[in-house]
Amino acid sequence: MTAGPLHQPCADTAAPPLPEGTPCPKQKRVFVLAASVLGSALVFIDATGLTVALPDLRDRLGAGPEALNWIVNAYVLVLAAGTLAGGAAADRFGRKRVFILGAAGFAVASALCALAQDPGQLIAGRLLQGVFGAALAPASLAMLAAAYPGEDRAAAIGTWAGASALTTAAGPVLAGVLVDGFGWPSIFLINLPVAAGALILAIGFSPETRDDQARRSFDIPGAILGALALALIAWGLVGLGEGTSSLTSAFAALGVGGMVFGGFLVREHQAQTPMVPLQLFKQPAFASANGFTLLAYMGLASVMFALPLILVDERGWTASQIGAAFLPFTLAVGLLSRFFGQLGETLGEGRTLMLGGSIAAVGFVLLGLFHAGESAILGVWIPMGLLGLGFAAFIPTLTTVAVSSAGKAMEGVASGVNNAVARVAGMIGTAAAAALMAASLGALSFFAAAALAILGGLAGWLGAGRR
Repeated sequence: MTAGPLHQPCADTAAPPLPEGTPCPKQKRVFVLAASVLGSALVFIDATGLTVALPDLRDRLGAGPEALNWIVNAYVLVLAAGTLAGGAAADRFGRKRVFILGAAGFAVASALCALAQDPGQLIAGRLLQGVFGAALAPASLAMLAAAYPGEDRAAAIGTWAGASALTTAAGPVLAGVLVDGFGWPSIFLINLPVAAGALILAIGFSPETRDDQARRSFDIPGAILGALALALIAWGLVGLGEGTSSLTSAFAALGVGGMVFGGFLVREHQAQTPMVPLQLFKQPAFASANGFTLLAYMGLASVMFALPLILVDERGWTASQIGAAFLPFTLAVGLLSRFFGQLGETLGEGRTLMLGGSIAAVGFVLLGLFHAGESAILGVWIPMGLLGLGFAAFIPTLTTVAVSSAGKAMEGVASGVNNAVARVAGMIGTAAAAALMAASLGALSFFAAAALAILGGLAGWLGAGRR
């Protein structure tokens, strides 16, 4: 790696990009952290908040089950397809620059979503959100990781995970109030002030950083093959959730996507400067962290899709009541993530991941056992609190392992891989839940999610222990 001239990070945001390994002074890092949290919240809050709005979209916009599936997954499809390229672009062109582009574009796309007059227009707006979210998500975490030295990075990522999870998990609570008061467009308009805050902090306080090696070469064929493969796989997964009418095209898309993904692996193996160095997956900690991410977020997405519809159809809950049901999850994740991030260093990363997966599994099971005659406190609030406790336990440690195990120069790529895995997991979970709901078997989503959480915790425990 070529060393450039040393600059004091964060002291002059107009200075040339900083060399790797030069952290921000402490008094400036908090602004980078805040910008990163707001950027991450933009990407993830719509996914959680939108689940509460699904009944309103069904009633007011005339969106049927297939349209609802696409409204949720159109965004996730593009986000999954582009996030690998977004992470590599952040390392190549500058993490701050990509962050600013992503935040500004996401704000514009959110405004277009709010103005949609039919499901087709909303789906188009969601696709555009995905394009800019794919740049914003990996750049957000990579920008933060580059600003903190190694000894402070775990605590910073724990804070980022807790604050991001709090804002993300607060999505359903806020969305419930907004939807009941102003209708579904308000959940997109709320993104505009959040984006403005992220842009002000990033432009005013964050330094520019990038990887010198990535700067010299950008794997364009790898980026194209990776995005195409993920898009086809995502398309197939969404189709599976639509039922028998789309099964043929869904399986065809999955098959072609698998072949293109094989071509992507060959390209990355042969490329001198690959977009995703495959040797990363030879590290047990990195591989297991992404395996845990896949399993845990599959379960969470399936439950987040099924639960609001079940509560409306079987219990007659309003959007505000559904949003309030997510409050225990929100508080647990937001208040305890930093504590568990630090506990991971003391208790051990593997044990912390297994603990979090086990607690989350208990929460999923209790939600699945909820029936019409049961108290909402016992059937929803307590299980959601346990679910939040479990995710608070493993989110910061999982993020730390996934990013830090790749090495500092590869943090943008590692963040992009982990984000892509989470987004693909969300599509699988949402498609599975949509199919189960269509077959009147929505409750199965909760028990499947519990099994996935246990398996993910086991994978994390085994892999992180060999880091």
